[in-house]
Amino acid sequence: MSSVTPTSAADVARAVIHAETTGTTLRAVGGDWSLSDVARTEGTTLDTSRLDAVKPLDPSTLRDPSLSPLLICVGAGIRMHVLNRLLAAQGLAITNMGSHSGQSLAGNVQTSSHGTGIHFGSVSDLVRSVRLVASGGRRFQIEPTDGITDPDTFHESDITLVQDDDWFYSAVVSVGSMGIVTSVVLSVVPVFFLAETRVVRDWATVQEELEGGRLYRDHRHCNVLINPYRRRRRYLCNVATRNFTGTVPRWQQWIPRQNAVPTVVSVSGMARGVVRAMNWRSKTVVPLVQSGILRTMARKTSRHISHRILDNGPLNLAHPVYAVEVSVPASDTLAALNAVLRVAEQRAESGGYLTAPISVRWTGASQHYLSPQYGRESCIIELISLHDTVSGRDELRHYFEALLAFGGRQHWGLDLYGFDGTDTRIRTDFPRFKVWKTRFDDLNQTGVFDSMFTQRCGLGVGPRMSGQTSRRQSGG
Repeated sequence: MSSVTPTSAADVARAVIHAETTGTTLRAVGGDWSLSDVARTEGTTLDTSRLDAVKPLDPSTLRDPSLSPLLICVGAGIRMHVLNRLLAAQGLAITNMGSHSGQSLAGNVQTSSHGTGIHFGSVSDLVRSVRLVASGGRRFQIEPTDGITDPDTFHESDITLVQDDDWFYSAVVSVGSMGIVTSVVLSVVPVFFLAETRVVRDWATVQEELEGGRLYRDHRHCNVLINPYRRRRRYLCNVATRNFTGTVPRWQQWIPRQNAVPTVVSVSGMARGVVRAMNWRSKTVVPLVQSGILRTMARKTSRHISHRILDNGPLNLAHPVYAVEVSVPASDTLAALNAVLRVAEQRAESGGYLTAPISVRWTGASQHYLSPQYGRESCIIELISLHDTVSGRDELRHYFEALLAFGGRQHWGLDLYGFDGTDTRIRTDFPRFKVWKTRFDDLNQTGVFDSMFTQRCGLGVGPRMSGQTSRRQSGG
């Protein structure tokens, strides 16, 4: 397996053509954050890390020049934590982000990564324009039908401007399979500050607050961590809410927002000792450790610039994990969570344990055809198992199968279950898949972006995966 590191869109086009000429495949890699095989390839890896420029838009190229102060062109390979700092230095911010900041921007966008907040979609919903290199080295700028660019002032002869809803809502979330994204235009907002409160509550209380969606609709951001094992006959939860607050003085922004105990455990290697204890006495230790995690994370209120509140920092690096994340309709929140807790109770009787708390978040509906949040407000349930514990990756399958009853859709960047190489599952999960597939067949005509991932998920397999002449090439 070879690797290339382009510094420009022209370099990317040459890499695509070279892969096609030599009969290999090409996949982009950003922050290498995904737990799934979405970025893996048996062919050539394209490292996007040097496609990291951040620049303003020329107002004269826009249909509405007044929008330019809140639009910014960003290279696909920039890491989210770098983007956040650069935007803050300009007095700008993105409205929402996930709890990790190590990924590349394109990785976030292409897999429809998200934060929490029922009033927001995923990171992909911040995109207003995307540039990518398709098969044959063809370069496109793709936007919605009413896109931001004025076609009368667009004069880049080597790039084709396409303003079409089906193209845009297919290409933005295409898991690296329609081409190599080189840059996107993001919608941004003036810098803002958030106050976060984390409190420990029992599940009975949280259930009451979730009735009718009150808990997650009354706050800008909300997420809940649940210990799926009873202690003293109750389930313990940690509830985090985040809302606007006034400007935080610069000196105060250096104060850590997190409780020091879980942070020290995360970065010191102490997590390995916790894992050994879980393996030694699972029935006793797992519920105890999870309750301890939830209690040590509690904190009355912390105030920071938005991206420091939304980023969980080193807590996400404590120990390698397996994880599956499933989106269900927000209206099914309580039914889905109670189903998960029943599975946890049943599995514990057989010695199977989740070795981390259940994470629950909410997002608004997305318009992107392959987004797990497409067309519906969503409750997003993340289930985690630590590596090297008695309950590994296979333990998560039981929970995934329970959530299928609620129309569960999986996050593309985490462990994936239930795909058998056909498009049966994906057609069921994503009602606009047929339209998406039409764009895929056009932008990936030679199959150069195919991989074991696209084959397994039923997205499409070209000649380099099948070893046969592609119908897309022959017109059959």
